[in-house]
Amino acid sequence: MTSPAFAGPVIVTRYLGPTDYKGSRVVATHKRDGETTWRKVIDWDHALNGPENHAAAAAALLQAWPYDNDLEIVGRGHDHEAYFWLCCSRWQIEQQGQQCAAAIINATRQEVSA
Repeated sequence: MTSPAFAGPVIVTRYLGPTDYKGSRVVATHKRDGETTWRKVIDWDHALNGPENHAAAAAALLQAWPYDNDLEIVGRGHDHEAYFWLCCSRWQIEQQGQQCAAAIINATRQEVSA
């Protein structure tokens, strides 16, 4: 089995329906360990569609990240209850970009020499 291209924390976003006191919202959470969960709730923006509202909540949690934040969202998954946002460090993104560039250069060289 090969290792995944990207690895890092996952942010989970869920829709919160309106109540008598609050409008629709989206909550983004990351469970760091058994004792620590980070959470950010944003109001539903009716100018955005569903996935865009969930992306905005994930980005808001990432902006409030309590550590030195060099994370970027690199992927999204979902099921019928939530969206899952894969985050990874910028150095991983740069490393993958360099590997892709090297693969393209090698493939080009092989085509030229053939």
